[in-house]
Amino acid sequence: MIKNISVRNQKGMTGIDLSIAILILIIFVTLILTVFSNVYLTTTNSSRKATATNYATQILEYAMTLNYDELETELDDYVNGFVVAKGYTPTVTIEKYSEGTPGKNDIIKIVEVNIKYKVAKVEQTLTMTTLKTKTASKWNVPKLVDGMTAIKWNEENSEWVDVDNPNEDINWYNYDEKKWANIKLVDDSMFVWIPRYAYKITYYNSDNNKKLAYDINSREGIVGYSNSNGIVGTDGVTTNTSFTRLYGKIDVIFLSETSKTLPTGYEDYRVHPAFTFKEQELTGIWVGKFESSDDGTGKVKVVPDITSFRNININNAFTKAQAFSENNNLLTIDSHMMKNTEWGAVAYLASSNYGRGSTIITSNKLDYLTGGGDYKANINQSTTGNVYGIYDMAGGASEFVMAVLNNQIGSSGFANLPDSKYYNNYETASSVIYGDAIYETSGWNGNLATAIESTNTWIARGGAFNDMPAGMFNYGKRNGISSVRDSFRMVMVGDSI
Repeated sequence: MIKNISVRNQKGMTGIDLSIAILILIIFVTLILTVFSNVYLTTTNSSRKATATNYATQILEYAMTLNYDELETELDDYVNGFVVAKGYTPTVTIEKYSEGTPGKNDIIKIVEVNIKYKVAKVEQTLTMTTLKTKTASKWNVPKLVDGMTAIKWNEENSEWVDVDNPNEDINWYNYDEKKWANIKLVDDSMFVWIPRYAYKITYYNSDNNKKLAYDINSREGIVGYSNSNGIVGTDGVTTNTSFTRLYGKIDVIFLSETSKTLPTGYEDYRVHPAFTFKEQELTGIWVGKFESSDDGTGKVKVVPDITSFRNININNAFTKAQAFSENNNLLTIDSHMMKNTEWGAVAYLASSNYGRGSTIITSNKLDYLTGGGDYKANINQSTTGNVYGIYDMAGGASEFVMAVLNNQIGSSGFANLPDSKYYNNYETASSVIYGDAIYETSGWNGNLATAIESTNTWIARGGAFNDMPAGMFNYGKRNGISSVRDSFRMVMVGDSI
């Protein structure tokens, strides 16, 4: 049987239906195009921004390699020749940074790099900045007063030249390069800057066995110590009588001028006591480049190639040292005769990577001539192995230092001892004063080591030209009377934290 099929409601697509379908399609396509356009713009912007960032980074990294004083000229030349892809334009601006400086010793410039580029015909600018500092913050910058002239070594002419603007010239010293800061005074005396630092000594029982200088927790004592016979092992018994090598390694970290404590990570270091001047904490000390000499009128002078000031007792040497700053119109500077801890500060810095390290300083064997005569040729007698260091620390004359046994005046000529800030007092012959280059380093390099005692209560350092062996770690006993073999050294302070 055949059924009737109704087709009454089966109509085709009307015009209205077609319009709605087309409208939906248009909306859909528009949305798709918008999404793709946004994705494209985002991707393009990210890609071009990454390229711009790469360009800016290269320029800033190059800026950090440039000399501070030539930054503008050299960086402009670099940017002008900098190759970039089409559509990128780099520019650089450099300005002095006047507020919020991270260190008041630093002279700072802001280097700003702008990279312009377009995304969908819209100009974009990527900006990156960095700070370029003139001076290294790792050591305290020597502050000069009227009467002090900074000097630097002219390699071409082999002579010292004045530094016209020490605040702008970064080349007059660099401790990383063993170039210690030097100055001259109105009388041509020369001094060298020892910046504030902390130190650590690692002792060797053998070349492969190193021990820390002292217990980190107790902050006292040393593990393995040396005496006049050599290094004593950690068992307190075993000795090494070989005088052919240094018995330990001295590490130094420079401290910020505002720092009175050890920085994090250096808890096993010790702030050197030479930078504490009674209640003052010092940013550094100025040390005579050579042993003291007589200017011909009885006044102290610190110059090379002249007979050192001898045949003078400790009291007279101290008095002349105190008059030194006034003689040179250094009215804000305290000048005095070197203490034993100040000797130690020089010796330890010289024994670190900032000085000769483990290389033994050659002894000055030319009678009593300061600097060994021609000090420019005698760089092996310098604490740095170059002309920037301190001389006569080994040989020449033996040097009285202000260090005494239990405040006993002896034959020094003092009626009364001066303020305690001017000398180191050892209550007993075996008293410990860290940093004095005796307790921690006695016998190093085979240097003679003779302890003070009741009839010889004063200490002399370095040994004379005819002592075997003289050296930075050499020390002996004296009664304080004038002697043909004993001189002294100048120190100046005046910049407190």
